[in-house]
Amino acid sequence: MKYVDEFGRSMNQKEAFKHLSHQFHGKGSGKQKTEKFLKKIDDDKRREAMSSLDASQATGMNNAMGATAKKNRQAGVRLA
Repeated sequence: MKYVDEFGRSMNQKEAFKHLSHQFHGKGSGKQKTEKFLKKIDDDKRREAMSSLDASQATGMNNAMGATAKKNRQAGVRLA
């Protein structure tokens, strides 16, 4: 079974039970736990954005190197 929170992130069984319990009893985590959770979500989003940005930059660089190699009529990949 898949559990998803209000931010669209997948939760494991323990997190899902905690979320359901908080909703049912009408209580939530304390201020520090809530801030820690929101910071974790923010860090995850930032990490994903950086990884996608790095991947797109690397692809652009590979395309530029490929175009240069094609223009110079060189085959293969330079490792150094």
